[in-house]
Amino acid sequence: MVLRFNNAPTENYTEDVGSKTTFRVLNSQVVTKPEFKFLEDTLYKNVSIIIWDPANYSSTLDEWYHHSDFPLFPVYKRLLEIRPKADVHLLHPNVLWSLWAVLQNSSSYRLRRNPPSSGFIGVWFALHRCGRVRVFEYVPSSRATRRCHYHAPRADPGCTLGAWHPLAQEKALAEAIRDNSDIDVFQRGFIDIPGVNIINCNT
Repeated sequence: MVLRFNNAPTENYTEDVGSKTTFRVLNSQVVTKPEFKFLEDTLYKNVSIIIWDPANYSSTLDEWYHHSDFPLFPVYKRLLEIRPKADVHLLHPNVLWSLWAVLQNSSSYRLRRNPPSSGFIGVWFALHRCGRVRVFEYVPSSRATRRCHYHAPRADPGCTLGAWHPLAQEKALAEAIRDNSDIDVFQRGFIDIPGVNIINCNT
């Protein structure tokens, strides 16, 4: 299973990132902003998709539906009209805050109450479905740069260190639960994490 995030492409990058995509984790900005062409671009077709939108911590589902962060629901409905068999799912907002609680509980300092990133949501999703999960350049290696994404030239250290999402704690937790060598992590650029189904909590 290969997860990709938001609008990260494979075309013209296959030598580095491969070509297979099983799931895409999308934030509601990618789904709703015209520049991402969610309903038209082949990037979002013939793959399974999980869409998330950051409802307020204490919002009900009804409040989220009527006051989503981005106008997600009309686009979702339109997608199902165009492609009724599309394998596209909306993530329940409570999942975001349960994941935030995991981050807060593993942190020695108080986190701002902002939802986790698409990357952390994807790691959580994969850990519940796979025996092992390999994540590339999530914990920054010696090759880290100021670039925000491999497919965009914009420099923004906030993408790595966290300007809104609790990225620093996400990466600290990922580093704490990985079980591969430091050479893998800091020179080769990937972490390996055992899936939850194979972890023995009694040892």
